Amino acid sequence: MGGRVTFGGTVTVELEDYSLVGAGKARAHDRGLVNAEWFLADVEPARMRELQVRTNRRATIDTALWIGLTFLAGWWLVATAWSWWSVPAMLCYGALYGGASDSRWHEMGHGTAFRSRRANEIIYHLASFQLFRGPTVWRWSHYRHHTDTIITGRDAEIVFQRPPSVWRTIFAFTHLQGGAELFGRLVRHAFGRIDEDAKEFVPASEWKRVIIESRAIVSVVVAAVVLSFAYGSFLPIALIGGPTIYGGWLVVFFGITQHAGLQENVLDHRYNTRTVYMNPLFRFLYSNMNYHVEHHMFPSVPYHALPDLHAEVKDQLAPAVPTTATAYRVIFRPLPDSTLTRHTKSNSMSPRLKAVAVGLTSVNRIGFNTQMVGLTSLQRRRWTSENSAESILRTAHSFLANLAKMISCSVMACALMPTSILPRAHSSMAKSSARNTMVVSTAKPVSRRDARSHNQSPYIQSQSTVVESLVTSTERQLPDALRPLPP
Repeated sequence: MGGRVTFGGTVTVELEDYSLVGAGKARAHDRGLVNAEWFLADVEPARMRELQVRTNRRATIDTALWIGLTFLAGWWLVATAWSWWSVPAMLCYGALYGGASDSRWHEMGHGTAFRSRRANEIIYHLASFQLFRGPTVWRWSHYRHHTDTIITGRDAEIVFQRPPSVWRTIFAFTHLQGGAELFGRLVRHAFGRIDEDAKEFVPASEWKRVIIESRAIVSVVVAAVVLSFAYGSFLPIALIGGPTIYGGWLVVFFGITQHAGLQENVLDHRYNTRTVYMNPLFRFLYSNMNYHVEHHMFPSVPYHALPDLHAEVKDQLAPAVPTTATAYRVIFRPLPDSTLTRHTKSNSMSPRLKAVAVGLTSVNRIGFNTQMVGLTSLQRRRWTSENSAESILRTAHSFLANLAKMISCSVMACALMPTSILPRAHSSMAKSSARNTMVVSTAKPVSRRDARSHNQSPYIQSQSTVVESLVTSTERQLPDALRPLPP
């Protein structure tokens, strides 16, 4: 991608290069973002060993239920072929075949679902076929996704790139383009043409296997097409290959909630990944991958233990998004009109404010966490002088003035207070201060590895109750675009 975007003829922003073989790759190396050390939440070692235990029993029950429901929906589709009842049958079959298979592919690829390695491999290859994903290519691709999560020029799985587009995102739900690109890649690999991105992360010793796997998947899909023409029926395609397309909407539906709109090129999963609370049906279809921050921090924890892991570390993370609907509102909510009007002097804006101006990023504050949220159509909005450097200085001046007034009033009140009241007031203040100190002191260190992460963490330990009471009233008056951004 790369290139530049000019907004209103005054603001020019250089876009990130998402290609794995372009300029973004070199920039990632220069920034020290390649195979770097990431923030990890603190978990007691004994507790972590308990959470990492794998079991065949739980995975067998969940996998058998998924496969059984898939066959049942397929039978329903065949039995009601091309009647009105075939419409809900196709929706169910597609969601189970081409949608729920994504989380099974993911868990089996990590090798954490079953205790048996063979069982993990069998289901992994089955799900890879259902999704038009070459097993070897995507195993290495996902490994890169975990080592360099949302690092431009390194992560091959940044699906929702910037600048965002509402219509492009809506079209993604059809999976017409995505499915065609996946199958086209398999065809190229089947003919021995390994693409440059795959060469970037797949070792050369694995290329032969990539070709063999691609030929096997393409052969089965082609056989289904031949059968459809031979029997004059679309049922073979509707049952094999087709569900990858018409069921892919569920992959997109869940996939958007993982990383879309969050920060790129940061070494903290709390800034580029979100956890979303989901209902039991969604958690079954998604294999608990809604606990995505926890999964990225500790990928060796099986899917069934992620809720327990979340309970262990949630105090060190940003609050989880309460519902899937809320996650979508957070992702696609544009900035209010009051923060976006006209601004003619582009050189007075910081690079991040310029990014907001052209709709590349937005700021959304959730609890202690300040996250970057992708915008949808801000190119049509205007940028105001409220967001200029002068406005920021005015806001800072106003805050300091109010703080000075508060301190002066407190001093005067103490001076005028009767001496008989002072000891009681002092005792009350001491108790309040002790409580605030206890609140801060119980906060866990944000990192055992790197003391510098204290400055990078969204878990701001310095926000005691006393300080927060002084800052909150002023901070709430700030437009979202002017609130403090993480380093």
